[in-house]
Order: sequence, then C-alpha cells, then structure tokens
Amino acid sequence: MNHSALDNWQRLTDALWDLTEDHPVIALLCRTWAFQIANEVNPKTTPAFSEQTSHPPFNIQSRTLTCDVVFAPCLDRSNYLGTCNEVLKNFKSSNPDLSAGILTTGLSERALNQLIKTSEWPLLSGPNFRAPLLRHLPQVHHITQRIEERVNAIKELAPFFRRHRSDKFQRISGDIERIAAFKHWLTAINCKCVVIPNEQLEPASHLVCAAKELQIETIQLLHGIPTQLYHPMLSDQLWLWDEAQAQTFQKWGLTKSRIHVSGFLEPIHIPDAPATKSQTPSSRNWLFASQWQGAALWGQTHFHTAAKWVAQSQLPSDTQLTVRFHPQDTESDKTAIKKLFEHWTVAPRFTDKQTPLGEQMTHVQGVITASSSVGYIAGVMGLPTAILWDPAMTGLHGDTHFPGSTRIEGPEALTQFIAENNDRRLEGNPFTQHQQSALTHTVDILGDEARKKSQEKWSVSATHTGEHLLPDPGNIHFGIVIPNLNQGSFLEEALKSVIEQDWPHRSLVIMDGGSTDNSIEVIREYEEQAKNVRIGPDGGQTHAIAAGFHQIPEATHLLWLNSDDRLLPGALSTFARMIKREPRHALYIGAGWQISGDGRRRLVLRDEIRWPTVRLWPQQYFLQPATMISRPAYEAVMGVNPDVLHAMDYDLWLRLLHHHSAKCFSTPVCEVQMHPQQKTARIRNEVLWETLALCFDDGGRKDALQLGSHLLRHEPQFASWAAEKGLQLFSRLSKFGKS
Repeated sequence: MNHSALDNWQRLTDALWDLTEDHPVIALLCRTWAFQIANEVNPKTTPAFSEQTSHPPFNIQSRTLTCDVVFAPCLDRSNYLGTCNEVLKNFKSSNPDLSAGILTTGLSERALNQLIKTSEWPLLSGPNFRAPLLRHLPQVHHITQRIEERVNAIKELAPFFRRHRSDKFQRISGDIERIAAFKHWLTAINCKCVVIPNEQLEPASHLVCAAKELQIETIQLLHGIPTQLYHPMLSDQLWLWDEAQAQTFQKWGLTKSRIHVSGFLEPIHIPDAPATKSQTPSSRNWLFASQWQGAALWGQTHFHTAAKWVAQSQLPSDTQLTVRFHPQDTESDKTAIKKLFEHWTVAPRFTDKQTPLGEQMTHVQGVITASSSVGYIAGVMGLPTAILWDPAMTGLHGDTHFPGSTRIEGPEALTQFIAENNDRRLEGNPFTQHQQSALTHTVDILGDEARKKSQEKWSVSATHTGEHLLPDPGNIHFGIVIPNLNQGSFLEEALKSVIEQDWPHRSLVIMDGGSTDNSIEVIREYEEQAKNVRIGPDGGQTHAIAAGFHQIPEATHLLWLNSDDRLLPGALSTFARMIKREPRHALYIGAGWQISGDGRRRLVLRDEIRWPTVRLWPQQYFLQPATMISRPAYEAVMGVNPDVLHAMDYDLWLRLLHHHSAKCFSTPVCEVQMHPQQKTARIRNEVLWETLALCFDDGGRKDALQLGSHLLRHEPQFASWAAEKGLQLFSRLSKFGKS
C-alpha cells in the first residue's frame, strides 16, 4: 500500500495552507499535486479543461433570475444527483421565498438528459471556460513565487516541482481562470449559498474557491466515511451523517462551528413491509455490495481487498450470497470479481440489475460491503451489517465508527460474523422516518444560511422579472449605483447630481466599502433619498457595482457613477429621450466633460462605437459615467465581472458589443474629475496591463500589438513596470513598439 500521497498531502498543506486566505487556488493545487506526486511513476492525467461539459441552453442569467442556493453535483454519480434532487425538493417546499437550481457543469450529456426528464428545478449552465488568460499572468507569477519559496525547502517535494515547473505554471493559470469564471457567474445570479455533495474534486473545487472569495457560504455534504483529506478543507461547512463522524473530524482539528450533523440525505426508498421470520425461506441470502472501479484511489486497493476477503470466507451450507455490482463497474471489472469466486462449490448470484438498493435489502439476511454509504443504510435499518475494513485505511480515515454495523478485518472474521448473525431478522423500518427527519431539519438550516447571507449582502432574494428582450420604452426606470471608498470630498456632489435629476423614475443605491474619511457622514445626510445603502468591506469596486445593480430589479437601464464624478442637470431625461427614439440598443453613450486639477475642461465625444474596434478603446475613448446600459443586454452577458479589478468597464463594453449595438449622441451628460487620488491615476500601470490583457484575450495578438504600441508611445513607464513584475510576454510588445 502506498501512503506517499497522504504524506505529501500533509507536507503540502503544512507548508502552504496559510497562503490560501489570499489565494484559495493553492488549496486545490495541494490536493492535485499530492496525487500526481504519488502516481508519478504511472501518471494519471486530469481530464483536459476543454473536455469538461458545458450546457449553454440552460443559462439562467437570461431570465433575470436570482438563484439564492446553487446545488452542484459536478459528477455523474447517482447518489450526488439524487441527493441534490431530494434536498432541493424539500428545500423549495420549506422555503418558498428562496430560489434554487442545479448546476450542470461537469455532468455528461446522459446525466443532463436524465435531469431534464426528472428535475422540476432550474438547470444552470454555469460559466464557459476559456484557455488560460494573459490577464491572470501577474497573479500566476506571484503565486508561483510564493509556492516555490516554501516547497523548495521540502526535500521530498522540491524535485517534483523542479521537473514540472512549466506544467505547474500552466496549471495555476488554468485554475485561476476557472475560479474567475465562477466568480463572475455566481455574482451574476446573486448566489448566497453553494451546496456541493462531493469530495472537493474538479470542477467543484473551483466553484468553492470562487464562492469563498465572494464570501458566499459553501456547504459540503460528506458522502462516505471521514477522511483526513477534508481537513484542511475548502468549504465553510461540512455536513455529516452522524455525531460519530463529527467527533472524528474534531479529533483531527476541524472546529465544531464548521460541522453540522445533517443526517443521511441520499434518496433511498425502503418498502414498509419487510419479510418476517415466518415468511423467510430456509435458505439465508446475504448481499455483498461490491465495487471494483476506482479501487486504487490514493494508491490504496481497499475495494480489491474487500472482494478478496469475501471470496476467501466460508458461508454456512444453507446460506446463499448475492453479489451486486457497482453501477460504474465495467465488464472487465465484473469479470475480475467473478474470477475470485471460481473455486466456490455453490457459485454466488451475480447481478447488475439496478434494483433499488432499499428494496433489495428488505429481502436479505444481512449485508456485506466495503461501501460506507451502503453500510450506513443497512445499519440504520437494523440489518446485520459487515463493513469490510482494511486496517491500512486507518491512516487515511482514522478509527472510523459505523452506527449499527460491525467492522470486519479479514476473511476469518467475516466467516464468524455470518455464522453468528444468520438467525437475526429485520423488524420494522426506522430508516425512512430517520431520513425524513434529517431532510426536514437540514432544509430549515439551509434556508437560514441563505437568508443570513441575504441580510449581510443587502441582496434581493428570488427576484424574477420575467424573460424579455428589450425594456418597454414607455416605462423607463433608471438604476444608478454609486460605489465609494474614501472620496468624501467629492461624494456629496455626486449624490446631489443624481437626486436633483428631473426624471422621476429612478433608484439610487450607495455602496461604501468601509470609508475612514467623512464619507459616512455625507451618506447619512442623503441616505433617505436612496433606495439602499450598504456600508462595510466588500469584494472591491466591481463586486460593489454588481451587488448594487441587484438591489434595483425594477430598473430597465443601469449606470454606475464614480463618487468623484457627477451627472449634469437633465442627464436622465436626455437618456430617456434617446431610448424612446431608438429603443433597440444595449448602450447609450453621451458626451461628457473631463475636468483637470487646474480646472481645464475637455469635451469627450464619439460619433460611433462598435465591435471589434472597441478593443482599441483607449485610442477611441468614451466616458464610462456617460454610458447607460440596457438591463436585458447587461444580464445576457452576466454583467460586470468581479474578477476584473480595474478595467471592468472596458471588459463589459467588449462583451456587450459582441452581440449588441451602441447609440452615441453629442449632448453632454456628465463631468469627470481628474485628480491624483483617482483610481486610474494611483494604479495606472495595473489598469493598463489589465486593459491590454483583456484586448489580447478578446482579439488576439494583432490587436494587442496595436494597442501595446500605442501604450508604449504614450505611457513610457508601463514597459519597465511590466518587466519588473516578471511579465515576459510583454517583451514581444516592447520590441514591436520600438521598431
């Protein structure tokens, strides 16, 4: 048996776990790399990102629907899918004020088709993943440096990282992109809580990392026995079958506040009338729920060993064995299991008919299994249950307890257990009542978690305004969000410029990220004239804008106004006239004044903006506060992307104008203040890099070179900054610019 995977997992987490607060991607890399190191002699590749399933037809964003709770099975396992459906069914009946759906990312077409036929809930397509992006290079470079500083000091791990440095670099880039895509997607649907019924594998791990960065509650349902691979863990909470499991995790250091005993939630139907002793034939039938596939997980052959023990045991002459194959066993797996029993005088009954497990259990004398879930069900039912336990598994799972079952080690112990329990009979059926109680309790807790997150984020719950292509031009309602952080000297002018507009149908939301200047006093003076005010730390300007727009579902058109800018009198009426005249545009772009520190005014005006020339936006600049956005178009592209920290407006224009048009007009509608504390002035190089990277991602090398040469001519400090950050890809643009 190979313990190196677990050992390396422990070494990696000890060395790197404190970095995961800033970079959650490191947590899932620890798990992936530990497995790769353990299997380096016979490597097992992770499925290519391009092979992960995406299902665009089920895109909830186009329906203006907030999804409070996302259930994410992420793998084609019947117990994962069944658990999601069962919990969701009970959740909706107990929490009619909250919305929920099932994420289909990671599922096969077969599983998706089954969900289409059987599920009553919204199916969510999730984000579309792209290749690793230029935009993430600074973060990739930083994370790589931090990891190498730690790992190079560990002699067991350093050689592996030196041999595969390029692969690690690419892997980090890909993981960051998937986390970024999920962040955008979760923000777009205003999610409060993510429920994952699997073992933190991809793509579930990417989803959890994204949710944690957005402070969305993450709940993981344990399907099986405790394993040390869950600690340290990614998710906020771990929901378990029983108190004994909770005690095991607490012994390993998982705090009690992160553990909830939810009970067994998989949908298992058990008939209410099991066979009694008088109805049972003289021949006793024991069920062996086998499993062969996936048996070498983490270098351990637990399921193989269990099948061999059963084949080596001796059953009484009046006892029959039925071997139930696992649904995912292949024909070669089944052949391997049958071969183990060739020496038996009376061959077992082999079945791959997927008779419901609960129904099959009511007609057997006892159950033999290496599966913790099967053992748990049988134990709660009161059946004699033998859990086959390879002692070497203790290193991974600890001294695990199985309620109502007996842990068996070796064929001799199994032979004795069967002989001692061949006359016990199942009386009654406590399982169904036990499970319904668990479901009722769990969905109540889940509803409370979602509501608590709603209050924390000032979010609108279960908003559904109906699917439509364009807003009614006769019912225009403007939604304006003002994000602010320590701009108190400008904030009052920005607020007054919105409040004093002559268009009556408008909603104002103020999002303050926790200012320490006089901003709070200014906000308190005007908060009664705003629909919502939120004060406190947030996920940055982009996330504040997205959260603010979620507060105003009645708005047909959206605009964010930076706290150091202002709308001109009559600006909203001007926008309304343009929308009524030409209602079929995604963007309405007016003129605007740029005001320098010395008071000089410059009018910014464009005659036409369209894709793909919008990629060169810094050369064809228009003002963001002069831009009104149609809400259906905004939601069709999932809104602003919270992973884009600085050039979120440029990113949004690129995505909107791929599929929609813009209307430009010459009337000034805003004033933009230019000052040293302005974000684009303080971190100008970061803004330019993100803009260039977005251009590269959208249009490729040719447009990036054109934009890069423009930046090199007009922003000479940019090239030296990029080189200092280790962004070697920029060197090509530098050479192009110099030539």
